[in-house]
Amino acid sequence: MAYEYNRKVNQTGNSLTVSIPSEVVKQLGIQKGDDVSVIYESSANEFIVKKRPSLPENVRPEIVSALDKVMTRYGQTLSNLKDR
Repeated sequence: MAYEYNRKVNQTGNSLTVSIPSEVVKQLGIQKGDDVSVIYESSANEFIVKKRPSLPENVRPEIVSALDKVMTRYGQTLSNLKDR
């Protein structure tokens, strides 16, 4: 189910910011300092905010970052190959 919230765009330094409604903060279980992913969907002209899961102790962040880059670049291709 989707909910719509109206927010104002503010400026913090050189960046534009949009606050997250407290109801959404509770549902996502996020707090100040948590990492989130912001996904811009150009075809729908919208963006999505997702809580990033915390890494297990034995997983190095640079490995996850490298995998994210690979999936961003080749994810659709890999998905197409999977379906062959």
